Amino acid sequence: MNLQNIPRDKTIKNIFKATPGHVLVQADYSQAELRVLAVLSGDPWLQNVYKERKDLHSEVAIEHWGEDYTEEDRVKAKAVNFGIAYGRTEQTLAPDLGISLAEARQLLQDWYEPMPYVRKYFDDKIKMAFEQKKSVTPFNRHRNFIVTSRNKFAIRNEAMNTTIQGTASDLTLFSLIEIEKELRERGLGKVVLTVHDSIIAETIPENQKEVSDIMVRHMEAVPKKYLKTDVPFEADIDVGVLWGELD
Repeated sequence: MNLQNIPRDKTIKNIFKATPGHVLVQADYSQAELRVLAVLSGDPWLQNVYKERKDLHSEVAIEHWGEDYTEEDRVKAKAVNFGIAYGRTEQTLAPDLGISLAEARQLLQDWYEPMPYVRKYFDDKIKMAFEQKKSVTPFNRHRNFIVTSRNKFAIRNEAMNTTIQGTASDLTLFSLIEIEKELRERGLGKVVLTVHDSIIAETIPENQKEVSDIMVRHMEAVPKKYLKTDVPFEADIDVGVLWGELD
């Protein structure tokens, strides 16, 4: 079974539960791909947002609407933040947010204003793909691009996201290895699942705090170790018996 594609519907996810007498501890990277983008692009503004522990959605809202932005404005900024690396355009953004194409286009343009290094990073990746050159992650994952007249838009999106997504995935896997090793050695539990940027371990309730601390510690340390970066990576913890309780 491919658990990566299980629907987010809690009714379905709650079918999966911990062994009787145990709990599930989920550690989920916070904005992993955006933090990876900050590292790979070298953009000072985006890096500083994370280094100063600011809220990216609020900072983008301030850039576009000013200090008096509304919660609705922050929701719009959040949609751009999470969609930008997937090549979102005004055509897809406008209907999702209920705004005009012109407003969506301006929102996307303004998003890049404080982050010229990010714009250059994406432009370079797209150019590389259309020249049919390889995309290579810091962990030496290779991706080839074959451009045809029918797949240009898809190639654009893949070129923007491949290195980011591949790097975030590898950070999660390296963290999983370290977490599983320590949990097994100390008899505290075991890793039972990884989905996207999250790792789920199983333990007894008495050990959940210790297991949580171990998971967060490794997930914060792995990017520093392998990417040689001072951009902080954070992990959020959720605990429950049912998988659907962990969102």
